[in-house]
Amino acid sequence: MNILIFLFLSVIKSNYFDYNLDGAQNLTLINNSNMDMERIIYINDIMLVEVDGEKYAGTFLGSKDNLIYIENKSIFTYTAYPIKVDEIDRIYLGIGRTFKEIRDRWGFGLAILILPGMFEMADETDNSVIQSKAVRSLISWGLFGTIGYLVYGNLLGGIDYQIRKANSQKFIIGPNDWFIKNE
Repeated sequence: MNILIFLFLSVIKSNYFDYNLDGAQNLTLINNSNMDMERIIYINDIMLVEVDGEKYAGTFLGSKDNLIYIENKSIFTYTAYPIKVDEIDRIYLGIGRTFKEIRDRWGFGLAILILPGMFEMADETDNSVIQSKAVRSLISWGLFGTIGYLVYGNLLGGIDYQIRKANSQKFIIGPNDWFIKNE
């Protein structure tokens, strides 16, 4: 039994990166066209960072040694991302989830929402090929839950993501826009 507990704790700990963030600093962005315009991203701000098409979202932990650190927590996982400052393409301040995470939440919520209807639908059809009401409700829920997840989860998740992205502050990192001041 102790071995199982040890393996379980090892799997949970494997997603946790122990960074020494003593002396980590806020992130300072400076506008190239107007050097007096700067924006400070504070530790614990919520942000989405785009690096070569990949998106990393979560809470900003700090900037240290030419890296920024972002953590993403959920009920089951903890992930921390070290991202090289030189590779950052865009920063969205105020959005803490990627499209996939938002889509998964909407899809799961819709699948749970239609669950009571599946039990009722299984009770109404008595002359079916499948005699067991439990199996009929499970098959119905699997079918309609999958359709709800794939179609409506993507649709509502995409709308939610675009609204969140539009409400966030966008900083394009590049020679004509913003640059990250390393201290």
